[in-house]
Amino acid sequence: MYKTGMNATLLGVVMTALLTAVSCSGFNNQCQPYSCGYPNQCLHSPRIETPNNCGTCKRWYYNSSSQTCKTIWPKGCIVGCNGFDGYHDCINACGNLQGK
Repeated sequence: MYKTGMNATLLGVVMTALLTAVSCSGFNNQCQPYSCGYPNQCLHSPRIETPNNCGTCKRWYYNSSSQTCKTIWPKGCIVGCNGFDGYHDCINACGNLQGK
């Protein structure tokens, strides 16, 4: 029989894995920062949608080649795990990868 603390830890690990899988594969593949696991979300190639599917939101992505956050709006928009609502969200999530 497991101790209560051990059950809670195991449940936490399982729930984290399930929530990460759901958040990265569902909801039109739009992830919140860190939901795909750091640093993987910063290293994913951004998925780009045509402007017709974007609405008016400007999204940012981390470009690992230039080691900075960029946007392509209004030419299209970024969805998926390497897509952030703002420049500062992108820098906060991925900025410490700069120079590595």
